[in-house]
Amino acid sequence: PNRFVFIATYGHGKSHFAVAMANYFGKAANTLELKGVLASIKHALQDAPLYGFFDDFKRNKKPFLILILRGDEPSDLQTKFFRAVEDALRLDSESHKIQAPFWYSDAERFVKALMSETDERRENANVFLGRYQLDLDLLLDRIAAQEASTYEITRELCAHLNHFTPDFGTGLSLKEGVEWLANNLVGEEKPYGGVLILFDEFSSFVWDYALSIRHRPGAPLQDLLNGVESMRG
Repeated sequence: PNRFVFIATYGHGKSHFAVAMANYFGKAANTLELKGVLASIKHALQDAPLYGFFDDFKRNKKPFLILILRGDEPSDLQTKFFRAVEDALRLDSESHKIQAPFWYSDAERFVKALMSETDERRENANVFLGRYQLDLDLLLDRIAAQEASTYEITRELCAHLNHFTPDFGTGLSLKEGVEWLANNLVGEEKPYGGVLILFDEFSSFVWDYALSIRHRPGAPLQDLLNGVESMRG
């Protein structure tokens, strides 16, 4: 009930419809974008009771977080999803201070692996962390608590030890990502009324899903849809 597919040949308005959906669900009630969409809905329906549903929904529901996943951009689904979350939160003036903690799983794995290495490596790491009044044990505790401040510290530690700066936003469960958004950002006294995920050129995601079954571990598209299903409503 919360997954919809719109199919039409090129030039029939799918992307335009997606823009209208993004504005309807994502904009606040007093914005010009929403007023334009509601005016178009009213003109198309010519049915006052049915139009009232769309109008009431916006009056009584907070704007949604809009995630746009484009199939014509080169990258894997996980990267696109977490990048879309970061972009949406950054562009939204109401939530620009929110930092989604999706990086913590990979950061935690990195620190745990480091703690099992040689005494020399651990000592080197602890000396580096001393400038932040941290050691490996305390850093691990703060990562487990998803403290956003430890993201850059952990990346700098990796750069210090391994001479490269990692992106800890990869390799995470998309299902967990959707669930975190729903549990932490949606609801009363939270910034959003829901999450809308828009796939453009969805066939490319299906094609990549088919290839991933044969050539790559996991099934990220199914993982994402499982998250959508688990947080329905």
